[in-house]
Amino acid sequence: MPEPELRSDDVFHIIGYTGQDILDGALLHSMKLSDHNLKMMDSLNQLFGSLPIAARRGLVVNKQIEVYFVDAFVDDGTFRKAYSKKYQTVHFYNDTAFRLSNQCQIRLPPVIKKLNRAELPRRFGTSMRGECYILNES
Repeated sequence: MPEPELRSDDVFHIIGYTGQDILDGALLHSMKLSDHNLKMMDSLNQLFGSLPIAARRGLVVNKQIEVYFVDAFVDDGTFRKAYSKKYQTVHFYNDTAFRLSNQCQIRLPPVIKKLNRAELPRRFGTSMRGECYILNES
């Protein structure tokens, strides 16, 4: 089954992590998203069997999950100009990653704003990128 299509208008939620957020463990908790994703897909596999086959049958939907970041070490000038006065690092959660974080009760700092893929910084680091299967609710 092919990877989900990446579109220039895909929505990303910008999450800023202050020094205090990091001390409070918010960044560490956000890194558990990958574990939650694997557990969720394992549960769906237990219910439906092969997830690509379940997707073809319309039971689940194949999505791309993406979390990127910029900080002082990975920067094209965007971080210093826009965020460095308040945040230690800024993460860009695509809509699937953001929704899954909420579903798994991973408490993220507030969303600063939203942007689309075409507006992402030219240079960024990758925190998480991969496929995700979610229950088809249509």
